[in-house]
Amino acid sequence: MRLQFSDVNTFKSLTNALSLIDEGTFVATPEKLYLSEMDPAKVAMVEVDLPKTVFEVFEVSEQQVFRVSIDRLKKIARKAKSNDTVTWILDTAENCLKVVLEGNYTKRFTVSLMEAEYVEPRSPNIPVIARIKLTPSTLREIINAIKDDAEYVILKADLSKLVFEGHGFSDGVLVELRKDDDVVLEFTVPEPCSAIYPVSFLEDMVKVSVSDIVSILFATDTPLKLSYLINGGGRINYFLAPKREQP
Repeated sequence: MRLQFSDVNTFKSLTNALSLIDEGTFVATPEKLYLSEMDPAKVAMVEVDLPKTVFEVFEVSEQQVFRVSIDRLKKIARKAKSNDTVTWILDTAENCLKVVLEGNYTKRFTVSLMEAEYVEPRSPNIPVIARIKLTPSTLREIINAIKDDAEYVILKADLSKLVFEGHGFSDGVLVELRKDDDVVLEFTVPEPCSAIYPVSFLEDMVKVSVSDIVSILFATDTPLKLSYLINGGGRINYFLAPKREQP
């Protein structure tokens, strides 16, 4: 397997998007690179689906399954410069993933492979009432505005608005988006719904930077789904279990 990312930002954004997990199992097929992994607490899930069109080079002759440290990949990503090309080479003989950064000079890193057990990916099928699309930067700003004042957030949607109501650390914070606000790209809420989610997990779910659109999908007391459409045709999905306790 040999993959070259279309640009260094895609590699950096991928590693940032996996902040929920410490290690992950990738599945590379002749058509795409895929990952589906729960966080250690089994509260959240991240799903990465990157078709070969996202990559500059995509050489996978048969399905390959490999598990690596995400923390190690994040450390390598921090060493990548803006003009670097990023290549992954799976070396089963040496039991490692080789990450090559080529720019003004070449840096080669090895990431040891962990024991991987392949499980057929199964994306959660959750009921959805509210479907709202924003720019990722807008959602990131909202969570950043809430995180220092709230342990959890109540999402409330009705026919005309979406409300983020933070509670837990102080007197509370409220952010309101109306369906006709400029930052709202799409708004479909046929009936009111609400659910409570932990803010600490949401902080890790708003780090995707190579996307122009994020979809927020939820219903009353159901898991939250955040779906990012990646430039080039890929997708990163997050699922977050609701809290049952009312504030």
